[in-house]
Amino acid sequence: GFLLYMGVESMISNDILQRVLLLVTDPQRTPPTHYTRFVRFGVTMRFTIIQAAAFVFLWCLHDNFYSSYLDTLPFSLAMLFPLFLLLMVPLRLFILPMFFTRLDLELLTAVEDHLIAKLFY
Repeated sequence: GFLLYMGVESMISNDILQRVLLLVTDPQRTPPTHYTRFVRFGVTMRFTIIQAAAFVFLWCLHDNFYSSYLDTLPFSLAMLFPLFLLLMVPLRLFILPMFFTRLDLELLTAVEDHLIAKLFY
């Protein structure tokens, strides 16, 4: 029971889940978060889709359950999981700035209020 409670409570404060819920939320009832006030909705959804795709890719790579052909390989693809997890850093630092402005990326990834305040003052 306790682990279920902790899992549900941590999902409530998860930014990815909050941004996905924006798709089904009435625009007048969106919460006044930093990314809903200063980042366009389309940019927020594009960033969320990229984050979700990276998560699904890492999950599929880690679980290695999606093809019987992969069982014939001499090694498990799950061994490459740390490498691809490490490649998420250059993705964020070098590739995502090609598609998003610096301010949008900072607002979408900053979690603490004092960091967000530094962006504007």
